[in-house]
Amino acid sequence: MWKRVAHLLTLTLLFILAAALPAIAQTDAEEPTNCGTYEGVVCFGWFSDNAGVVDDDAAIEEAVGALVQRYGNQIAVVTVTESPHGSPLEFANDIGNNWGVGDADRQDGIVVLVDIVNRRTEMTAGPGVPELDYTRVTGAGNSFFGRGDFDSGIIAIVGSLEQELAFISGGGTS
Repeated sequence: MWKRVAHLLTLTLLFILAAALPAIAQTDAEEPTNCGTYEGVVCFGWFSDNAGVVDDDAAIEEAVGALVQRYGNQIAVVTVTESPHGSPLEFANDIGNNWGVGDADRQDGIVVLVDIVNRRTEMTAGPGVPELDYTRVTGAGNSFFGRGDFDSGIIAIVGSLEQELAFISGGGTS
């Protein structure tokens, strides 16, 4: 029963985000191209599934791209099998800095890292991003991840990040 409810919620979120795609096509925000490789982790766009745990990369790419278009922050959502040396949070910071996530002047990039082996989801943002509830955002996927449903877990994180960005931009409640 709960699995069916979770899938319905995921499909509902995907439907809402898909409805926004025509508006996305009309904006100027750049999608990352050739954003590089850092410590063996390859950037594939807004979403990079280096751990190979997601079934529908395109749906997550579209969902993250919709946030980029709507709020203007560059966002990188990345899965890794395991963060190389150092903590997952430090690795998320390093990815953001090395891939150049965010506008260099505004320093408004956001990186969400899902580390499979260490069972950690970390989020970091540049100093130009107002205070976000990192715990709420990163925790949104935990119940899905616990069942091995990484697609739904990452979509839940993206949805939670959208709520946070809407709140700080004055467009909603957190």
